Amino acid sequence: MLTPELDPMVELAEKVQQNCINRNFSVNSNPPELSKTETKSSSIQIKENELKDRILPKRQELEQVQPPLGLFVESHSQYAIQIGILDRNLITGDWNEKYRQDVIRNWHGYQQYAAIARTWLLSNHNDDLNLFLVGPAGSFHEPEWQNFAEIVERNEIVCRKVVWLPSKNEDSWETEIESFIERTFLAQPWAYGAPTESPKLDALSDSISDLGTWRKVLDLPEFRSDNRDYNDLVAELLKLD
Repeated sequence: MLTPELDPMVELAEKVQQNCINRNFSVNSNPPELSKTETKSSSIQIKENELKDRILPKRQELEQVQPPLGLFVESHSQYAIQIGILDRNLITGDWNEKYRQDVIRNWHGYQQYAAIARTWLLSNHNDDLNLFLVGPAGSFHEPEWQNFAEIVERNEIVCRKVVWLPSKNEDSWETEIESFIERTFLAQPWAYGAPTESPKLDALSDSISDLGTWRKVLDLPEFRSDNRDYNDLVAELLKLD
């Protein structure tokens, strides 16, 4: 059962932030550059024209969506993350046209936020801007949402996009978010790799040692000749075991 207090968009932001903190990355939560509604050039133009006190309407596509949550992350490199929600209402089965258009508008709204953010970001964050988008609770098992998420993730206009489709069961969200993180720049594939088996390495070492012993037999004059007796050669090699 979905708890009203739990918001998947907020849950994702908190879990991503905690993942970074646990790894001793520097994290700046909700920097203003990631929620601007005007490009940097537009803002400068407004100031130059002394219109800074005038309230300008948001662009239409930005009116459709909740402003993104944002994170600056500094590890071996510097990253910017915007997190938005594609829709809060779940329609099961086939989508009607209105619902589809609403979801597409929400996606484009966040893409517009990302485009605006890039005009404000310094180059160290600009090159690594990521847009994390969230479906409604219960979208995990919905084919329409799965297909839509694939379309969004294949689209790399403005920046890279990764979509989390949460299940209806909130108890699964933590595990789902961990899997989501493994699809992002925060992935740690080395943490899950199978350890090298030392017995296999020992076997290889033993084989190399055997080859060195065999070489002594193979280098004997009677076995280097083209007229070597292979039965005798095999017999000599067997004596080494």
